[in-house]
Amino acid sequence: MQLLESGNLVLVDAFNNTVWESFDSPTDTIVVGQRLPVGKSLVSSVNEDEIAKGDYKLVVVENDAMLQWNGMTYWKLTMEPKAFTDAYTLVEYMMISSNGLFLVGANGTERVIQVILDEVKDPDFRIAKLEENGQFSVKRFSNGNWISEFDSPIDSCHVAFTCKKLGVCDEGRCSCPPGFRVSSEVNGSCAPVDRNLVMPVSCNASLNMNVTELGNRVSYLRLENGMDYFANDFIEPVKRGVNVSACQDLCSKKCSCLSVFHDQSSGSCYMIENFLGSILRGLGFW
Repeated sequence: MQLLESGNLVLVDAFNNTVWESFDSPTDTIVVGQRLPVGKSLVSSVNEDEIAKGDYKLVVVENDAMLQWNGMTYWKLTMEPKAFTDAYTLVEYMMISSNGLFLVGANGTERVIQVILDEVKDPDFRIAKLEENGQFSVKRFSNGNWISEFDSPIDSCHVAFTCKKLGVCDEGRCSCPPGFRVSSEVNGSCAPVDRNLVMPVSCNASLNMNVTELGNRVSYLRLENGMDYFANDFIEPVKRGVNVSACQDLCSKKCSCLSVFHDQSSGSCYMIENFLGSILRGLGFW
């Protein structure tokens, strides 16, 4: 086994052929010279003290890099003001170098998307990391300290689970919406004030009910006007031009649906399925 100067840990056989290398099995971090190919991902740890896999992922796709929580997108690199598209070829991998963060294609000959950063000079070094809190950061180590160079989403309210389940994020502060309280069962999440009401569960817990039975047991608690959901900017509405009641009916008939957001101005119905994240203050939804 050899530890290369690049930081790559390599296992070789008796003929010095590489059998395994750590760069092929990224965790939550990549270093200069390491490639994160399309189809691979960085996965956050649960917290600083527990390195078990968390629920956040950085996924590289053929035209972008995305942050996801339980499969739901909440950020794309192309959204960043600092990110510039230089080519329209298919992305093959993400990498960081001494002068930036890049999505690269055309067999390594074209920088498709780039974020230019100050050049790092020896003995400093740079890493890109998916943090425990769901933010993606690029930072360099200089004079014994980590210096942050790129953090996104900048607004923590746009991170999917920053205020736990149904917590409302407003300028970085978390609270429960009217009609909800901090749950004693799930740390930091919100639950109905009326303890006769229970939070919805996804399909697995509803397998013994048919659609009619499920719909008859569902009621909806209305949030304040101006609430938005992190995923709404990244998904298509299930239906347009419908009223709130029709939107609710669509949800009630689908066991994976846990909540709906209805855009009053367009009549668009957004369905939240399988997992409930945090809410942020926006416009046009309830």
